[in-house]
Amino acid sequence: MFAVAGVLATCGIARAENSSAVSGVGTTQCGMWLEARNSNSGDPTRKTAEGFVVSWIQGYLSAKNIVDSRLKMVLSVPSYEVISAYLDVECKKTPLKPLYPVVENMAMELKSLYMPGS
Repeated sequence: MFAVAGVLATCGIARAENSSAVSGVGTTQCGMWLEARNSNSGDPTRKTAEGFVVSWIQGYLSAKNIVDSRLKMVLSVPSYEVISAYLDVECKKTPLKPLYPVVENMAMELKSLYMPGS
């Protein structure tokens, strides 16, 4: 329960580096993801906390598809497992960084896979 409460308590509104407003789970620090992942794997709140984060990311990437479809930037939204593995690696590098710039970097990496040279 602590992990879920921690995720929800740290949600807010932030200004992204490109001056876009970002709110929700994406404003929490990567360390919160790592804390949830390192908690007891049998704890049902762990899956709930992870689910909040992954769902937010899938929604963020889906929104990019809608907004960027005019530019023909349609990304395949990764699975729960792929997103989790990506966050595990990237959040260990920068545990104090909010999730949204990490996810934006993921989107740019996906874009480079789907649209080389862009």
